[in-house]
Amino acid sequence: MGVTGRNTQEAKIPVVDFSKIINHTSSTTSSSSCWVEARAQVCQALEEYGCFVATLSDADADADEYNKIFGSLDELFGFPKEIKLQNTYDKPFRGYHSPNDVHEGLGIDDPTNPQAIHNFANLFWPNGNHPNFSESADGYAKVVVRLDETVTRMIFEHYGVDNKWCESHIGATDYVLRLHKYDGAGAAGEEHMALPEHTDMNLTTIIHQNHVNGLEVKIANGEWVPFDVSPNSFIFMTGDGFQVWSNDRIKPCVHRVMMSDKEVRYSVLLSTFHSGTISVPEELIDDQHPLRYKPLNHLQYLASQLGQNYRVCVNNFCGL
Repeated sequence: MGVTGRNTQEAKIPVVDFSKIINHTSSTTSSSSCWVEARAQVCQALEEYGCFVATLSDADADADEYNKIFGSLDELFGFPKEIKLQNTYDKPFRGYHSPNDVHEGLGIDDPTNPQAIHNFANLFWPNGNHPNFSESADGYAKVVVRLDETVTRMIFEHYGVDNKWCESHIGATDYVLRLHKYDGAGAAGEEHMALPEHTDMNLTTIIHQNHVNGLEVKIANGEWVPFDVSPNSFIFMTGDGFQVWSNDRIKPCVHRVMMSDKEVRYSVLLSTFHSGTISVPEELIDDQHPLRYKPLNHLQYLASQLGQNYRVCVNNFCGL
């Protein structure tokens, strides 16, 4: 093993097959053997790794649909920065950001609303010169929102939390579709860190990327495991929000982006936030798991990070 602490042999991010699940409603699958098996795999992976790889249909037509959105990103990120800076929202961590000179991102708040996608596209193509972007973004958002809702239902079922609270949780979830660009290693081929080690402050993140690798996940022994690209695979990560909700049963995924490929890496993320307060369900409090968190106002937690030179960790923000 090299100085980077990368795993070279054994550990892999767990893979869960959703190809027989994602096209069905939870009411028709929650008692099926494939649902029950996937649910157990999902929750074991989230407890151990804070993430798993979800594979959807490997049919060529489906994979083409998942990846269609990447066809717009060269042009999108090629617009002048003054245009990209117009991608703003009132809520934090929704719009354009560029934390360093090798990474920048754009965001679409409420991507399940076609008007929100249209408004975003209109910033860059006010004359409607790129109608395919809106169509591909809308189709992509529908797929990943459905995946997020499916996994959320599995989590609530696994821990025995009443379905009414699951539906309330899903109803209070805000979705943000994020588009990210990471510059390649350049002609010299020198590896660089495009995104430092961190956990996400949200509930969940679903990441799909182009053919360029770079995302790495830190496992319990401190080693880094890469996420290898395939056209029909998505990495599902839990963030600080589910750490609180689960009373520390579910881990937030520690990850980073290391660029060694000379090509640009593009990724498309669905990021989820709670519009209100995250509380630990009573089903997750017992003698072995005493209550560890006060109710977390998610928007206030996000706002607490603004203007800081350091990360306000969730344990310090609402831990008991």
